[in-house]
Amino acid sequence: MALTHHGYGVRLGFNLTWASEGVLRPDLDSREQRLTIEMRGVQRLHMEGGLSQRMLDYPEAINWGLSEVSLLRAEPCAAGLQLQVLWEGERRIVIDAQSASVIGPDGVPSLP
Repeated sequence: MALTHHGYGVRLGFNLTWASEGVLRPDLDSREQRLTIEMRGVQRLHMEGGLSQRMLDYPEAINWGLSEVSLLRAEPCAAGLQLQVLWEGERRIVIDAQSASVIGPDGVPSLP
């Protein structure tokens, strides 16, 4: 996640790891499949860490699983569009923005 255009926008990048439900991509170690979401006219950016007391006490024990997103959800809101990035538990990012575009793994825009 990165702020863009002096905080006017937010860019979210996701490395897709699953070929289908329950099956890891066979080329995971040799090829990145990146999905990028560009949010413009950001009115709200909220992140909840959802860290347990154990995570806070032993941060060196945290592994890649903490960054594995469970669900992306988009729905209308007063600003235009709300994107929710959800993990298991209370960890989440919520962004309200005027508009968004999605660039798929093949580099082709998916939404205007």
